[in-house]
Amino acid sequence: MSALDKNGLVRDGGYLVVFNPVTFLGPDPAGKNREQVRYNKAIVLRVLSRWNSTHEKYVTRLPTDEDTVFRSMDSGTPVASEAGIIPARSYTGANGISFGMTGVENTSDMWDIDYTYYERLFHVRAKTIPEFLRIGVDLPTGTNQARFQRNKKILGVGQTFGWRYGNIELVAFPEINFSFQIGNDTNYNVRGAVEFTYGEYIVGVPNDPDVIFRCIAGREPSAHKVTLPVTVYDGEIESGLVRTYGFDGFRVYSQRDYDYAIQDYRNVLETQVHSKVRV
Repeated sequence: MSALDKNGLVRDGGYLVVFNPVTFLGPDPAGKNREQVRYNKAIVLRVLSRWNSTHEKYVTRLPTDEDTVFRSMDSGTPVASEAGIIPARSYTGANGISFGMTGVENTSDMWDIDYTYYERLFHVRAKTIPEFLRIGVDLPTGTNQARFQRNKKILGVGQTFGWRYGNIELVAFPEINFSFQIGNDTNYNVRGAVEFTYGEYIVGVPNDPDVIFRCIAGREPSAHKVTLPVTVYDGEIESGLVRTYGFDGFRVYSQRDYDYAIQDYRNVLETQVHSKVRV
């Protein structure tokens, strides 16, 4: 059975692995001729259940109006002609866009929650309407982390390459803000919208080091992996994770370092992870 259901969301009782592609430098666990080695981290969460199951869709127009100023793919400063419009050959501003909603924690950003929601997590799939619009995510808000050849070239929805059409998958952690970037590379104005398919998961950090290792190593069939859209580990990301969960991820070990991994994961669970988030 797939780790995901027909909506692309993690099934009840499954696992979500959020991989951090930024490398860290630390001791070689086996001490084999090298004092330090590069490694990555990953957050592993068990999805106990999904809140509001069978109601996973939300469609809304782009949150733009006649006063919204866009950036041009060519020259000038495009302005939307009316609400929901993205002008020809343009893309959203430096801070991106957020989708507001009345009656939620932050009415200007429906996905924004604080650390008191430690048992909640949003798994979000966003699809542009129409699907030929470009889409990207800035994490944190207003921070474009898309790069090519280390930091030689900045990428993104307004650039000549380094973007995607139509859809994107992300995880919205408590305490970590993000914004969407939308681009229109056609020669005409487009009335845009976004269809969200989301899971509001009830989650916790599994208390079994072996489960954590199997999830990170790709050996757990019920685990689904999502990679953070980052190239630099911004301090806001680290502090948000630590405030919410007590730590910012488990070290990713190779298969041959299983024993070292189990020992390390057990220590992290006992000394760093908040007891209230362990399951």
